[in-house]
Amino acid sequence: MLPQPSTSQLPEASTSQLPQPSTSQLPQSSSNVANAYIRERPVITEAPNAPPIFPLFLHLHHPVNDRLFLFLPAHDFCAPDFGMHYGTAATACRILAYNERGYLSASRTRNPSTVNVEWDSFLTPGVYYYHLYGKSSDTLYPICDDFSLCAFPHNDLPSPWDRELVQPPPVVWPKDWTAISVMVQAQDTECLVSGSKESLTTSYIVPAHHRLWVYNSSSSQYLAETPALEDDRRNLFTLRWDLHEAQFDCGTFVIVPKNGQLVVHFLQNTIENAQRYHNVTFDHKDAVANQLLYARFAWALMEIVKEQRVDVTVFDPGGRHGGGRGGGARGKRKAKTRPAATATDIEGPAGNLRNKRQKQKGNTRPFRSHLRKLYSSY
Repeated sequence: MLPQPSTSQLPEASTSQLPQPSTSQLPQSSSNVANAYIRERPVITEAPNAPPIFPLFLHLHHPVNDRLFLFLPAHDFCAPDFGMHYGTAATACRILAYNERGYLSASRTRNPSTVNVEWDSFLTPGVYYYHLYGKSSDTLYPICDDFSLCAFPHNDLPSPWDRELVQPPPVVWPKDWTAISVMVQAQDTECLVSGSKESLTTSYIVPAHHRLWVYNSSSSQYLAETPALEDDRRNLFTLRWDLHEAQFDCGTFVIVPKNGQLVVHFLQNTIENAQRYHNVTFDHKDAVANQLLYARFAWALMEIVKEQRVDVTVFDPGGRHGGGRGGGARGKRKAKTRPAATATDIEGPAGNLRNKRQKQKGNTRPFRSHLRKLYSSY
């Protein structure tokens, strides 16, 4: 065994040899420390006339069979209560009716109780019927729920949407997506919906996997000079991450014209963001195309129709599933014979990731649909 030193041989610990903090370096009290590092969460106040958390709804019906084909929350303030902007509601119906012009009425018959058809007037919550101009009252027009069958109404847009394209400044546009995204965010400087300067992303207006629709519907004329939809400045703008991934890409809100300017319009109810950003102005500084925003409106509506589980066959018993203006692809028969392009064909590995995200988002649809049905009963 090794010899063990006695305790008397061990050096005594001396605290006097260690550096001691001065009294000025010590906190005076525990309360001072807490006040220096802990604060209450700031209270976020909603803007005046923000939409209610539990809004009432507009129920939009077909006048022939009295069947509901869409319901939308009444988020627009019209003193002393809330309603919905007439032009937005009427355009939504027009899009779903394959771009057939018409008007909204509180009556199933064509003439009595016709509502005010001024673009910037308001509709109170309730049931409305979409009547087509120049058609008999018993015309069973079809309802579109498939964006690939939606024709673009070239030269026949509602006048508030029909804005001449502004030629972009001569800038060398990169081909790499990362560089494109950086350039778009540098030009926009902030989220164009919230004004945030953090957690920014670059969003498509027309989703990139609908590139074939853009070219088949002759909507590529609204792009700038870049050949690819996903690289074109007129189809890109800056959004905060949560607004982009969790809401804009789910059709929760769109950009529409009201009172002569573009604003954010929430087509679906939310707990916070509709109350914060509904009807705020959307100033893209002439960078994007209004026509592509119209196409995005159409895409979002058809996502909602599918989510609300509307049976569009009751509006089209003959299987026509077509009609409307614009010269785009129409009809189930034609759509079936056209080979469908996959996301991988169009976007490569990025398309697979986007499909995965869409599937993940799709898993929440039954629950969100249940919430909307619950809200609509109020």
